[in-house]
Amino acid sequence: MGSENALPKTVANIFLLPLLLGVILCWTDSALAQKIDCLECHKDLTKGKVVHAAVQMGCEGCHSGVDASVTPHKFAGKKGLSADIPDLCYQCHSKDGFTKKSKHAPVAGGMCLSCHSPHSSPNDSLLIKDAYKLCSECHGDILNKPHVVFGSPPRAHVLVGREDPKREGKPFDCTSCHVPHSSAWGKLFRYEAENAGSLCKNCHEFMQ
Repeated sequence: MGSENALPKTVANIFLLPLLLGVILCWTDSALAQKIDCLECHKDLTKGKVVHAAVQMGCEGCHSGVDASVTPHKFAGKKGLSADIPDLCYQCHSKDGFTKKSKHAPVAGGMCLSCHSPHSSPNDSLLIKDAYKLCSECHGDILNKPHVVFGSPPRAHVLVGREDPKREGKPFDCTSCHVPHSSAWGKLFRYEAENAGSLCKNCHEFMQ
């Protein structure tokens, strides 16, 4: 009687064994994929002076749809991103600084990567170019004529080569007077002002 019961169990085990092996293999592949170090091949993405904090926290934070176990990689969505830009950026960066009354056109269009590198950069704030050069690509008039002319005789305000007197450790450039994302004041002014001339008092005490 015992041998008769053992036979069906043996047959059942024979059929269950491949299924069990398949589950184990799938789990192993998944575990190996999670342990893959992306920087073994993409180390150049961390070579810049400034490295995005998101890279240091782990590639899967932004690239959750990448099957790194195969080469070339298989992607789910755009480059395996877990969300579209700028929604992906807003997962870490508060919308408050990007949605004020006066918005920079690239910000309004969700074009974060037009100005910033998502991984690393030789420039501050992960900019793809020096701030002055980057701004001049769209605002070429600042290269061809004096920007913010004042005084008698008139003089052009310096835009490069000095430190920002209001922001310690930062160079004086376009972002000293303009916020690059959004501002509560017109023309993306960094400080409360109705026009460019009323900005001067923020740095020049004799004009206060």
